[in-house]
Amino acid sequence: MNGWSGFDHALYHLGTGQRPKPYKIEPRDALTLMAERLFRAHYHPDHGLISYSDRSLGSEGLGFTGMGQSACALLMAGDLCEQPLWREAGRTALDRIATACLDGPDFPYAYITSGGYKAGGPEPGYVIMAGLDTLQRALLYEVKRGHQHPAWLAAIVRASGAWARWQRADGAYPHRHPAMDPGSARGRRL
Repeated sequence: MNGWSGFDHALYHLGTGQRPKPYKIEPRDALTLMAERLFRAHYHPDHGLISYSDRSLGSEGLGFTGMGQSACALLMAGDLCEQPLWREAGRTALDRIATACLDGPDFPYAYITSGGYKAGGPEPGYVIMAGLDTLQRALLYEVKRGHQHPAWLAAIVRASGAWARWQRADGAYPHRHPAMDPGSARGRRL
């Protein structure tokens, strides 16, 4: 096998061609580009959500993983770049996540659409846990700046309580629970 290593290496470089030089961008410029794109193309102000598609293609919301992280990024970028509209967009999306956690069935909803919430998804347990982590980070960030969000804290407590109740005897946490199945939970219209 080792005899083929040089040949394999040569074939790899023959197929890849010349490597481009990395483009370096200043951190603040990268932050501005990212936040501007999130706000202009993916934030839906009429629904208060951040979507996978741009505004013209629909309003299916991101799962909590993507929406929470994007909302937290907009919140912080709004402060760092002195863009109050970005900050407000991030806060609004985080409010929507908190509401979904509080209004869900016996476990919080996994993601938000323009018409309501959905409980299903491929791995709603993971999605909710990632969203919960982001909501905690956002709350800590806001509290350090003197902003209180009682609904965020209540959502964190509720989702954390559900995780503690669902922990299995071996210490593992579920990625899917029967309560998360789409047929067992009715989405609430907003």
